[in-house]
Amino acid sequence: MQYSRTAILCKAFLKEFCYVGGQQVRNLTVMKLLGARVRELRLNKGYTMEDLADEAGLSYSQIARIETGKLNTTISTIHAIAKALQTTDDELLKYNKE
Repeated sequence: MQYSRTAILCKAFLKEFCYVGGQQVRNLTVMKLLGARVRELRLNKGYTMEDLADEAGLSYSQIARIETGKLNTTISTIHAIAKALQTTDDELLKYNKE
């Protein structure tokens, strides 16, 4: 199947930003940075994804999707992950923006 030039450009655009009704609702770069930070802190604690999921009361697949930047998560989930990692929400959100 061949895609039109417009479809390819739209896909490239949406890869970085997603919009609904003209409003930006998701920044995939930020999602990936947060996921990398969760992974970093999890590994520093010696936790597997299963361990973190159990401690936070979340599913393994949810942790995996957050860590890979595929899930735009909620603040309550961020709080649960921070608590499970024995850190603060602020510390969890200190991801490298470069």
